[in-house]
Amino acid sequence: MASIQLLAELPLQLPFISDGGQKLILLAKNKRESPAAMTTMELNNSNTVEVDGIRFETIMPERILTIPASLQERPTLVELGIRITNNTSNALQFCLYDAIIPELMTPDGKILRQESYFSDWLEAPVKSDFPIAMPGEAVSFLPGGAIWRWNDEYFQFTIAVGNGGSWLFQLSQLGTYQLRFEYINTAKKRKVRDPDILKTKLIENIWTGVVLLPFVEFRLLRPQYN
Repeated sequence: MASIQLLAELPLQLPFISDGGQKLILLAKNKRESPAAMTTMELNNSNTVEVDGIRFETIMPERILTIPASLQERPTLVELGIRITNNTSNALQFCLYDAIIPELMTPDGKILRQESYFSDWLEAPVKSDFPIAMPGEAVSFLPGGAIWRWNDEYFQFTIAVGNGGSWLFQLSQLGTYQLRFEYINTAKKRKVRDPDILKTKLIENIWTGVVLLPFVEFRLLRPQYN
């Protein structure tokens, strides 16, 4: 059974560490979905955990990834994110601005968590970073990721964040990795910028809690040549 934690209060401290190197810009995407948009396979996916009538699911369709063959090659882009489905009878509002943190397990079992964070600017939270899921609806956060060739020995897995930054994982091994997300939000209220009225407004009653999603496996391989 997957480990689930719900905490009323948890201090949220995100490290802001610049590693330099190549700059990555990935657009984080939020969207709201109806149940009809989800397939039977997705509904029965083992990458999910449910707590208090809310289902959290890791989205990673492609699980076999190749690293760039050289420093000159473009990074390997990875479709990646989470889907949150509201199975309760009440409308719920979620934080997709800075509440989702990735964690990696290397082929030798080492856990990499909050290894490094990079941003040359931070975007202020906006209204769309806090979507509302009506009963039976889902919201998706699909920031995406990329695998860069760092040098002859190392490569880097970069996962974008809703606030404009990126989590960075420096890796040196090929093989089978495991990835999971943690949803952490302790603030019921947030001030956000509302582009519709060009003013700052207060959002209240944001869902709070800590949810640890199950690990999903993926493989990193060298490119194959004919």
